[in-house]
Amino acid sequence: MDTLVENLSETVRHLTGWKHLVAARRAGYHRHGSFEMVYHQSGRGTVFTETGQAISFRSGSVEIVPSDLRHAQHQLARGIDCCIYFDPTPALKTRLTAGISLALNAREYPAREVVALATKPSPQQAVEQQIYDLRLTAVVLHLLARVGHTAEFTPPLSTRAQVATKAYDYVRLNWREIRRIRQVADHVGVSPDYLRHLFGAHYGHTVHDLLTRMRIDYAKDLLRNSHLPQKVLAHLCGFSEIQQFSRRFRQVTGMAPGQYRQNQRHNDGATEPSRHQDTRRMI
Repeated sequence: MDTLVENLSETVRHLTGWKHLVAARRAGYHRHGSFEMVYHQSGRGTVFTETGQAISFRSGSVEIVPSDLRHAQHQLARGIDCCIYFDPTPALKTRLTAGISLALNAREYPAREVVALATKPSPQQAVEQQIYDLRLTAVVLHLLARVGHTAEFTPPLSTRAQVATKAYDYVRLNWREIRRIRQVADHVGVSPDYLRHLFGAHYGHTVHDLLTRMRIDYAKDLLRNSHLPQKVLAHLCGFSEIQQFSRRFRQVTGMAPGQYRQNQRHNDGATEPSRHQDTRRMI
């Protein structure tokens, strides 16, 4: 089997970077349209992915998470993260489908280079872009050379993880028809109570939270791209009544459905904050 390094003949594209404080907390699942590299200068915790990975990290760890892979960072101790968004080469995007993690020496390359690139703003000139791309490509090559084949960093799922992942996939594909957690439990062959336990332990949130997120994500899409009245929209998203829909939508997004629709139209259809923006506290 060819290694990732042997197939990486082009340069990755540096998008933006930042360095920020991370409080001890459980973050929600999210994903990016680009690859993300995170170097933990300090702190410890675990990164969970929707495919069942649980990547533990501590001070000096670095991860690369592929684009569109939902993941959540559970920070157990306050720390400092250095983050870089980048677009991969076609070969890297095809081969790297799971998150990877390595321990780095903070005083040596490439840890120092990741910190330096994370403090750089988005390149403004073509020459600057080329320099950042080459520097970041060298870092990525160094990390991939240490990791080796993709099969070496895709750990097998435990039985509990397999059940949790099967439940997750079932909810993701059938959320419109699901009304009770027993439907999901029956599908994966366990009791509702056991499913609640292992799903929460594996993903850090409940099946009900996942159902709500899927419904609200669909509602946001309909609010942005249709003129359907909220009563019809609530029904399409699996809510029994508009009051329930409005309450859940406000809990998830922090605003009422009507306000969300108005804001999106005011912003000419912009959906989410740009991946080049970061609203967290900088240092």
